[in-house]
This record gives sequence, C-alpha cells and structure tokens, in this order.
Amino acid sequence: MITGRRTTDADARLRKPPGLSVLAVLLGPAMVVVLLLFGGGLVLGILQSMGDLPATGQGCCSLQNFQRVLTDPDFLPSLGLTLYISLISTLIAAALSEAEFRFRQHA
Repeated sequence: MITGRRTTDADARLRKPPGLSVLAVLLGPAMVVVLLLFGGGLVLGILQSMGDLPATGQGCCSLQNFQRVLTDPDFLPSLGLTLYISLISTLIAAALSEAEFRFRQHA
C-alpha cells in the first residue's frame, strides 16, 4: 500500500524547475559520450582526408587532397546537384508535414 502524498497538478505548477547545475550533472555523462563518439569520428575523418593513414604507412597531413577535389571540374556540378536534391526533398517533406498538420487540425 502506498502511503505517500500524491502530487497534484497545482503542486507541480508551483515547483521550481531544476537549476543549471542539476541539469549539467544529469546530462553530463550522456553529453560526454555523444561528444566523444561524434567528435572522435569527425576528427578521424578530417585527419584521414588530409592523408594521415597510419595503417597504410602514410603519416603526413597536407591539404593537397582538398586542393585536388576543389579544382576538379566535376566538383561544382556535383555539389550543385547534391544541394538541389537535398533542397527539393526538404521542401517536399515540409509541405507534406504542413498538409498533414492542417488535415489533423480540421479532423
């Protein structure tokens, strides 16, 4: 049998929200894991794109690979097509989402 006092909605509205230090303690471990995984992958990707591949014996970092990609004549049309496809798909998704939202409001 539960004998504790039940909180009502009025009590919940009167409670103070937790402070920033409490939120930092609660979110800290998850944020550390996310930042390590995301940040580590990002740093490794940048290093490898600059030519730092220790497994293959290449250990020098240079911007030559970036220069080669940016001066390639096929790069700009490919970038334009990628941006076009992502923009159109985002606009279609937003329009469908808005249409569904309006449909649900009137239903």
